[in-house]
Order: sequence, then structure tokens, then C-alpha cells
Amino acid sequence: LYTWFEERVVLQAIVDDVLNKYVPPHVTVFYCFGGMLLTSLLFQISTGICLTSLYRPTVLEAYTSVTYITWSATL
Repeated sequence: LYTWFEERVVLQAIVDDVLNKYVPPHVTVFYCFGGMLLTSLLFQISTGICLTSLYRPTVLEAYTSVTYITWSATL
């Protein structure tokens, strides 16, 4: 089964390509934290802007707007 799959997908070449990439010695797990932090921040800002456009902070409309955001809104 593996040889049949290997003939069609060439899985070993893909695995060899991924595993044999040169990674500089200064790159560690901590090196990636800046990019992960930036991605999380941009995601949080964009969802906050979307939610701000839907939320109504008045006394009469706050509960209904939160209910709408929770159950009906598609973001």
C-alpha cells in the first residue's frame, strides 16, 4: 500500500525537502514568538472592530445586541 501511494504522491520527496531545509542556528522557538504575537494582535484588532460595529451600548439595546452577536451574527 505504501509503494502504491508513494508512486502517486511522491511523499518521500516532500518529507526529505521539509526535513533538509537549512535553519540558521539562532532560530529557536522563542524566535517565532514575535510573529505569533503580531498575528494574534492583528486578529484581535480585526475582530474587535467587527464586534464594535455590531454592539449597541445603550441601556435598551445592549442585551439584544449581545444576543444578536452571540447567536445570529456571522463574522
